[in-house]
Amino acid sequence: MITFGETERNLARLEVVRAVSAIPGADRVERVTIDGWNVVAAKGEFTPGSYVVYFEIDACLPMSDHRFSFLAKHGTKSQFGDLYHRLKTKRLCNVYSQGLILPAVLFADELERPEPLVKTLGIGKWEDELPVGTNIIGPFSHMVSKTDSERIQNLVDVWDDIAAVEWVATEKIDGTSQTLLNNDGIHLYSRNYEIELDESQAGGKVATAFAVNLPAGHGVQYELAGPSIQGNPLKLTQAQGFIFSYLIGRTAVPMDQWPQWALYSAVPVLMYDPAIGPDLLLSKVDGMLSRVNPMVLGEGVVFHTADGSIVPALGRNTFKVISNKYLDKGR
Repeated sequence: MITFGETERNLARLEVVRAVSAIPGADRVERVTIDGWNVVAAKGEFTPGSYVVYFEIDACLPMSDHRFSFLAKHGTKSQFGDLYHRLKTKRLCNVYSQGLILPAVLFADELERPEPLVKTLGIGKWEDELPVGTNIIGPFSHMVSKTDSERIQNLVDVWDDIAAVEWVATEKIDGTSQTLLNNDGIHLYSRNYEIELDESQAGGKVATAFAVNLPAGHGVQYELAGPSIQGNPLKLTQAQGFIFSYLIGRTAVPMDQWPQWALYSAVPVLMYDPAIGPDLLLSKVDGMLSRVNPMVLGEGVVFHTADGSIVPALGRNTFKVISNKYLDKGR
């Protein structure tokens, strides 16, 4: 499913090439580094200091724009009758290539406008489908922040601020994000919408079980995973909710303040230390096995501030490190 205007991610932006490096054994392509991202590009096309427009993975580029039409041969998705290409992680010449870079001069007119590039270029964001049977009944609540976390590749410039904070690492569960609030009654939200709490559906049963223990003014954010949900990559036998945030009012509280029932359903806590730096963190997370089911690959790691506080340089209290090997397997 392609969504428009419903993400905090900056999927298209003006950037400067940080570095260009050779790929062993590759004669026609090289690795170009943008922030913490690597993109495989034709040799000699970009140089350090070049201005480019970088399109992040999960960006859906309209094939009606001739600047993107060369991607049509690599696959398209239809939305409202229009065709888009979804950017995904690819492994090329044994190097992970994530996203697309094009010379900034191609977008000179759009860059002069005040609107974000995603809007002026009509770019969407790929979102996994809601579980079958889910009914949307309203917008997302203004009472709580959405669950998107920034990817580590975009945090190179603020890493000193991140390293100065105490973090808790948890496994990122590949499912569908849910927020459950007891605020003038029980309300259930997906990543972007309020949805019907239907106890006949697996997700509704999980939400109802959590709601029984949820006092007024409290909430939980969790990842719903299991059969018929995003292909069930963890190969679970029944639907489960993995809580990653407990809310009192609008504030996420540290795990040592969670009630016991919420801890019982918490995402697995892992031993990763941001102090080792972005490159080493990416390397350690790549190819990790899930703690929920060690027979399958884990999606990655989400870091939460230990005290629940917002890091000003981040504008939030979380960031994530996704396993490139997991992404390369098709997610």
